[in-house]
Amino acid sequence: ILLLTHPEKAPRAFWRQLKGFASEKLSLEMDDVLRSRPLYRDAVNNGVEFTALRKGAQLIAKEEPFASNLAQRLPLVRRSERAFTTFLNEMRMGAYEAAHGAMTAQGASAAEMKLMGNFINLASGRGTLPANLDRYAPILNTVLFSARYQMSTLQLPRQIGRMLLSKNPYMRKEAAKALITFVGGGSAILGLFNATGKGKVELDPRSGDFGKIIIGKTRLDIWRGYVQYARFVAQMLTGERKSAYGNISKAQRDEIASRFLQSKVSPAFGLMVDLLKGENYMGEPLFNETTGFIKTARDRLLPLALQDVMDAMEQGGTNALWTAAPAILGIGILTYVNDLIRVKEKIARDMGYQTWDEIDPKTQREIQNRNVELQAAYIDFDRQVMGTAWGDWRLAGNAVEDTFRENVEMATAQYRASLDPNKGITFREKVKDAFTARRGG
Repeated sequence: ILLLTHPEKAPRAFWRQLKGFASEKLSLEMDDVLRSRPLYRDAVNNGVEFTALRKGAQLIAKEEPFASNLAQRLPLVRRSERAFTTFLNEMRMGAYEAAHGAMTAQGASAAEMKLMGNFINLASGRGTLPANLDRYAPILNTVLFSARYQMSTLQLPRQIGRMLLSKNPYMRKEAAKALITFVGGGSAILGLFNATGKGKVELDPRSGDFGKIIIGKTRLDIWRGYVQYARFVAQMLTGERKSAYGNISKAQRDEIASRFLQSKVSPAFGLMVDLLKGENYMGEPLFNETTGFIKTARDRLLPLALQDVMDAMEQGGTNALWTAAPAILGIGILTYVNDLIRVKEKIARDMGYQTWDEIDPKTQREIQNRNVELQAAYIDFDRQVMGTAWGDWRLAGNAVEDTFRENVEMATAQYRASLDPNKGITFREKVKDAFTARRGG
């Protein structure tokens, strides 16, 4: 949100982020310079939080994704922390410097300056925990996934509402800018994708795809986590859930609440819960096959953005890279990884084709009859869609096709066994009947 309200500050902050990623020495020098700027002490007094960059800092003073000094020893984690912290601190300082001059000239009160300081914190992901629990934030992070960030998501709308009612013109303007650029700009982006046909948008709040841009198998979430809360409320009120195939099904409210809470826990605690339940928060089994352990380890240990890019490329090839690239900038990316499609595309590439669709139907059927991995993928896919309208339609269609092939093969075998040329008329009649039954089916 802070990036949307002050886009002019982004180039400088982004450039400093890159330098911070590249060099420990440069990042510490830039941090010292920032803390010596004229308005730094004033910003701190008005509640703006600048997180610690130096090694060994207290965990409470660090950004939440890096609330572990031990993790700094892992490859790239320290570099990532430097870049992340440098960018956010620069954006907070730049936003406060922009606000201070205008608000002071307009006669802002001390309370209004503190309100602006709190807005800068919330807009950059630093919420306030209830009942003075901020000091215990590092402990809460072992259970919850970025507790203060989650609180900032919930507290920001109320903060913007208070700023819109302020007597200070700059503060009202800042709140209106945040609201218009986030809600208005986001809605315009969704409308643009929908209107041009470059992507689809799901408008049913009961669906897991609500408010997301759908491009092929990939979903892009530009709403900073707000659609998750909207979907949770809609599903709890209706007791219904909409599947990826468009089917509405009844859902137990305790299950809806359990899955929502499971999606908010930290990776470590979430793994413990998943292991006890034997499934993740989406209801998928953890270890239903030999690759289950590898997949679970990948989901827990690899950076989220890297996982998003890998999933998109796995489903759509290298062409899908551009679709998942926004994950690196913080856009939520989810690609529905379909093992059936993955196996098909792998077979096609091994045979020298670009895609499965390039293989002629006769060869596809022959591969399906002899390739054990593909048969297993079909069985697993049928289990996943069982009970949905699309799944029932597909199973019925497969039964019709199987009956048709059996009838034609039986007629062919009988004609060959008879060695009687006059039986050709009977053969044609049987094949005609098979086609009639197929059309009827």
